[in-house]
Amino acid sequence: TGAYAIFASQNHRSTIYWLLFIVPTAVAYLTAFYMTRCWMLTFWGKPRDPGIYENARESALMWFPLIVLAGLALLLLLAAAATWFARRMQTRRVTPATASSPTPRR
Repeated sequence: TGAYAIFASQNHRSTIYWLLFIVPTAVAYLTAFYMTRCWMLTFWGKPRDPGIYENARESALMWFPLIVLAGLALLLLLAAAATWFARRMQTRRVTPATASSPTPRR
């Protein structure tokens, strides 16, 4: 969008096209700042209620979706690897007729 704004300003069009570059850039910087803040508060911050923090445990019920997703990921990996390997190993069959010198042009 910055290139479009430069093109528009060089052709004596409205300079409002610069907003198409400035606004998304500012939003990207604010998003990065906010996500850094969320990360730091979540993983490096102090718990609000130490009693809840000490008694927090993962439920055994959450292992099932984790195992299912991991299994599906492994199946997808194996399918992709098998497809890649099959394509890689495909060779043209060479017969005595095709192995000879090329046919002359007419």
